[in-house]
Amino acid sequence: MNLDYDMKLGDMFPNLQSLELDIEELDFPVRTYNTLKRCNVHTLQSLLANSCNELLEHKEAVRRTDGLIEQIAHTLNNFHTWEDAIKCQDSAS
Repeated sequence: MNLDYDMKLGDMFPNLQSLELDIEELDFPVRTYNTLKRCNVHTLQSLLANSCNELLEHKEAVRRTDGLIEQIAHTLNNFHTWEDAIKCQDSAS
């Protein structure tokens, strides 16, 4: 997945914008989850409101840039795919 670091994550994952979830529910790796919490990102909505560059501006994220954005995108992409699978399953029932 090619990332546009200036694009809001919500624009990259539009199907997730309507979900009201805490980031605990997204199965981020512990280091990524802890970094997001230290950056004051506690919900999916607050995460989606940021661009990759905006996340990297936080001093806590700067300390852990090794794959942070890629891990966030990977987790959101997997969650996005899972949400689509559930919707398809529900509509087939």
